[in-house]
Amino acid sequence: MCKELPELVGSPKQIAWAEDIRKKMIEYGNSCINFHESKGRKKMPERMKKAMETIYEIKEAKWFIENRYRAYSPRELDVELNSDIDCENNICERKFKEALNDYKEKMEVK
Repeated sequence: MCKELPELVGSPKQIAWAEDIRKKMIEYGNSCINFHESKGRKKMPERMKKAMETIYEIKEAKWFIENRYRAYSPRELDVELNSDIDCENNICERKFKEALNDYKEKMEVK
């Protein structure tokens, strides 16, 4: 995905930190999409792409900082499970998508 990212809102220190986190989240999300596409899956990449659209809407540096543990290491195409973090049964991926979906739902309520 290659869209324009919004400017983040927060203190200069928050913004700098959040920009790094956001970059990691985009790398992680894109690696998940590539992983599932390489496995010939159709629904999983589409779900992740839909969730990833939210990253391009989030302006609050605070949100990225509060959700920084959702920025995992990018998935390796040749490894089914990422052993350094417990990603068995795509738990990491689900938590990542849940955080993005929760944000989207909260914004739709406002």
